[in-house]
Amino acid sequence: MKNKGTPTLLTEKILKLMKDNNSDFQMPWRNKKFITCKGHYLRGNNIVNLASLSNFKRTVWGTYDQWQALDCQVQKKAKAVKLTVYKGVDDNGQHSFGKYIAFNIEQCEGDTAKFDSFDKIDINNTDRSDKIDSSINKLQAKILEHPNRAAYSPSKDEIYMPNFDQFESNTHYYSTILHEQGHRTGHESRLNRNLKGKFGDKKYAMEELIAELTSCFMCIELDIVSEPRKDHAQYLNSWIKLLEDDKRAFNIAVGKAQQATDYMLNIMEIKQTEVA
Repeated sequence: MKNKGTPTLLTEKILKLMKDNNSDFQMPWRNKKFITCKGHYLRGNNIVNLASLSNFKRTVWGTYDQWQALDCQVQKKAKAVKLTVYKGVDDNGQHSFGKYIAFNIEQCEGDTAKFDSFDKIDINNTDRSDKIDSSINKLQAKILEHPNRAAYSPSKDEIYMPNFDQFESNTHYYSTILHEQGHRTGHESRLNRNLKGKFGDKKYAMEELIAELTSCFMCIELDIVSEPRKDHAQYLNSWIKLLEDDKRAFNIAVGKAQQATDYMLNIMEIKQTEVA
């Protein structure tokens, strides 16, 4: 019997969470940071895989060789997590993934005390921030006020947002505007994603998933608490169908969300830490 690859295992785990929790579904990587034993923050697919496929309390990870080089020894029979990194589209037009094996610090023996400060990271910023507002303004999006809904129009390249005071919290505001900014990266003049889907079809479901993942990733990068959109429950059925029909769709969505995140961070001039 052929072993399931990480994309399949991850998709099955996310599908189970969606079906079991229904409208209460929460992306398990929301407001979490992971770091390597070399001191680099993990991002994108790595965050999603580790939050979804492992149950360790500590968030420090490394390969067998990395731990060994730092005077730590991975315990015998320790079960690794296989991380899948989206590399983009190859020369044949196929989506390409890279892989490596990681172990958690809880699976290691030796001089682990020196890593005690690595994962004492708390994303708890719930205040409105001039610094974050300034970073978002650098994206130079055309944002128009709308009385009761948030949306992005690809044809007009405009974002519509309710007044700030209409949001129940600062975190809901930032999560929402970063979701819409995520859509905006897909415009043909930017990352050129397919934005022509209609509500209920696969293209629409994929784009909504990309935008919601982008919002999560951006909040992590900006060290602000991320909140799920109030209307995300209406997308659950289409997300479930999308993932059931294509076991690679979720990993592709994560990869494209990371591309959108990188695109915005570059414009914001926010330095990104290299990852292992």
